[in-house]
Amino acid sequence: MWILLRKEFFYISDNIYIAIVYASPHNYTYTLKQDKTVFDYLEHDLSTYCNNGKMLLLGDFNARTQNANDYICDETTLIDMPADVVTENSQISHRCNMDTGKIQLHGKLLLDICKAANLKILNGRSLGDCDGKITCYKWNGCSTVDYGIAHANFLNDIRFFKVHNYLGALSDHCMISIGIHMPRKTYNIDNGNLKLHDMPTNFKWPTQTRVIFKTSIVIENVLQRLSNLSRDIITNNEILLESRVSELSTLLIETAESSLLKKTRRKSNKRIKHKRSYDKSCHTLNSEVKKWGKQLIKNPFNVRIRERYFHATKQYKTFIKNKQKQFKTDLMNKLEHMGNTSLSLQRTGNLMFDLFFGINVLLTSKVISQRTVVLAEETRVTGVKHHLKQLLTYYPTCTSFMLRLVLLA
Repeated sequence: MWILLRKEFFYISDNIYIAIVYASPHNYTYTLKQDKTVFDYLEHDLSTYCNNGKMLLLGDFNARTQNANDYICDETTLIDMPADVVTENSQISHRCNMDTGKIQLHGKLLLDICKAANLKILNGRSLGDCDGKITCYKWNGCSTVDYGIAHANFLNDIRFFKVHNYLGALSDHCMISIGIHMPRKTYNIDNGNLKLHDMPTNFKWPTQTRVIFKTSIVIENVLQRLSNLSRDIITNNEILLESRVSELSTLLIETAESSLLKKTRRKSNKRIKHKRSYDKSCHTLNSEVKKWGKQLIKNPFNVRIRERYFHATKQYKTFIKNKQKQFKTDLMNKLEHMGNTSLSLQRTGNLMFDLFFGINVLLTSKVISQRTVVLAEETRVTGVKHHLKQLLTYYPTCTSFMLRLVLLA
């Protein structure tokens, strides 16, 4: 997939073509069945867009390249080729790579494209990733297969390239990000004629605060200033009226600041909302996974740490799956006993609202029997009717329109 950043919109000298790439592993059955590889299509697109702007490639290439050169070192081997193509540039630094695995087929194809199109790999030679960090963590090993690649004439505009921390709960690949220099568009604004209004101050207004503010208003110096403002208030002079209104606002704000408490913005403490089957035991296993994940980032080639991490991950996923199954089983048992008239009013009400929060878990489940769907839908109606009929038994004078409407349904 290609993304075009137009030079007219971003006020840059050339268009920027960004390719989002995914290449399946070379030994996959899907890859072997294809007549052309992703690299063949990529080479065709590069030849099409190379004269229209600058090139940037990002994605999972499933290509291990070690620290092999992505340019041709011996310039004397070039025959009838432009001077700016595939020649070693003295400004291009040596590329580092923590992945020392053997270069596979995709790695060779990627390096050949870089040499032919004058592209440079950003991993291991850019600010933010000077070491060539590992980007993929699997149970059988770690590797660097996610790359950022830019054309040689685009390197001066690359501010940074970063491989983010490994988040095993989301993906076995690390996220990569890149910073591109964009010039700012400036506008000439006459600050002398620009009128801006300050944001109003927010105050707390409990009951006792209102009394304090009223007391502060009737102080002698405040009353004197109010008296001065009341003079010549009835006038057709627009400038004078605007001045009086501004002075009155200033007086009220100063009085409030001297006597009232200001509102302070609290930091939001948003927590991750887990499913209802998630409990402390799940949290403990999740912490264990995160602990070994941090160790794996520091020691990506330590076999013992890698085995412990993936064992903890497998154990955590299995435990979560079993907890969800148990939650659905308990919910089904409650559904089957929903119509039991021997339950008390309070117990039936609590059970109804508890089921309402969990019933959608059953209805949205991927693997669910038809009996469960029918039972859940029937209980959604009959359970509410039964509970509301009990309410009318205890409160026969209830005239709530919604209550009567539900019973008539």
